[in-house]
Amino acid sequence: MAVYIAPAAMGLGDLVVALPVVQSAIAHGEKVYLVIRLKEHLPLAQRISGLSGVILEWQLDPTRLKTNDVFYDLRDHYLQKRYWWGSRQFIQAYPGYKINDILSIICSDLGLEVDFDKLTILQYNKRSEVRNSVLFIPGSAIDAKCWSHDAWLKLADQLQSQGTAVGVIGEPENSWAVSELLTAGLHHHATPTIADALDLLSSCRAVVSVDTGLMHLAVHQSIPTVGIFRRDPVYVRNFPNFQSVITPKQCSDACYQREAQSFHHHRPLAGPHFRPANWSCQTVDGGHCLSSISAASVMEALEQVLNVGTPV
Repeated sequence: MAVYIAPAAMGLGDLVVALPVVQSAIAHGEKVYLVIRLKEHLPLAQRISGLSGVILEWQLDPTRLKTNDVFYDLRDHYLQKRYWWGSRQFIQAYPGYKINDILSIICSDLGLEVDFDKLTILQYNKRSEVRNSVLFIPGSAIDAKCWSHDAWLKLADQLQSQGTAVGVIGEPENSWAVSELLTAGLHHHATPTIADALDLLSSCRAVVSVDTGLMHLAVHQSIPTVGIFRRDPVYVRNFPNFQSVITPKQCSDACYQREAQSFHHHRPLAGPHFRPANWSCQTVDGGHCLSSISAASVMEALEQVLNVGTPV
């Protein structure tokens, strides 16, 4: 018998938050195959101990599985098909629900017992050059999630004034947020693959990140992490090594309508060329919704999560 598991949605963060499902099945002695929706995720899948194999979603034909094989598609559920998580409709129907609550419902309905409070770190190669560094992850596939250039630099100044090294993770060729910080003189740690990012994030002192998949990867690896979020975030996770800083500013109707145009939860498959639709904050009265988050508030959250310590 083989078990095939696909994440609830399409991004890197969706894969990372679903790792407890995969790792739980492996721990129960199942022959587990991970179904991934983007080829870029393959190097990360190869770091999952005990995984029997990886298959691209568009290459899987569930009707041709062996009689005793099981395919758990976490995306094939009413919570995914009916709602865009974080939309006003979802918040009204499921007030206060976060990603682990959502995944718990999906897994329960599928008959899967998963402890989402337990994280099992992935294999990684130690990178000693970042042992004492705080790594910034400023870039996102969605511009509206990006924090301001000036705020990042103020945070870097505060850390460096204390003698803490700062580095930037991300692709400057694909992200203006990353490129601007490198132009300002912050040190870049290249990550040609997600596996390279995994190694660096697992080896550093702490991470400060916008709401993106690499942030979840740092959390999964038990690294002290601060996440910077827009209002009413679904992907906040309750772990000792994680602190969230959430803007108090509500998105404008124009901003919400632009986001609604990007919804892709109804798409049946990612496909080999899938990319999430990008969009920028549409707020015109008072600036970007994340502008209300100060460097001082992020620094305070970072100090709090560092005081908790890194779980062993």
